[in-house]
Amino acid sequence: VVCLAMTVLWTDDVKARADAKADAKESRTESRTDAETESTEFASEIEAESSAEWVTSLWLDVKPAADKNDAKKRPVLDQVTALGSDIFNEDPLAGCSKRGGWRLHVAVGQRNEQVEMMGFIVFRIKPERNALIIAQLAVPEEHRRMGFGSLLLKTLIAEAKRLPEIHSIGLSSLPGSIKFYKRHGFKLMHRLPDSEAKAEGQVYMELKTPSKKKK
Repeated sequence: VVCLAMTVLWTDDVKARADAKADAKESRTESRTDAETESTEFASEIEAESSAEWVTSLWLDVKPAADKNDAKKRPVLDQVTALGSDIFNEDPLAGCSKRGGWRLHVAVGQRNEQVEMMGFIVFRIKPERNALIIAQLAVPEEHRRMGFGSLLLKTLIAEAKRLPEIHSIGLSSLPGSIKFYKRHGFKLMHRLPDSEAKAEGQVYMELKTPSKKKK
């Protein structure tokens, strides 16, 4: 009888330990599943954020007079005016017309329904001087060091190199922008006289473009 009782007790003890082990394994499995689910949800959130990055495009030869009534372009043009007035104390759109002779390229970012100006460049072609002149290049502070200024400048340089009548690109640089233009091949030619400079230390810089032969 004693042996039978000990056998029953031992059997019950083994069964209890087996049940406890199974419960622990199930608990670990559930915890791991919850963690994996949470990790998957977090990854999905990151992916959703990444998919919402800015999609950048260039608006070439923007015509302010014609585009100001465009519901999509009007807010961007207002941003160009605000930035130009803040940096250069003048509206960049003022001379951008057939009569004024200045032309405008704008870098634009779009995210979902939001459209924002990432930078602009104002220039004109001077055939009598065989030159392309850049008047203004600006990028909003929150979008600087992201390549928008370089994108605008490189686009214009490539455009100048395709034109047989253009032998150089000229611009007046503020002191803080000299290194930027040097990185793109411009050379410092001379300092502007005080009577011509709009800011202290302003210099004239130039980039020679290879001579092209007309076909």
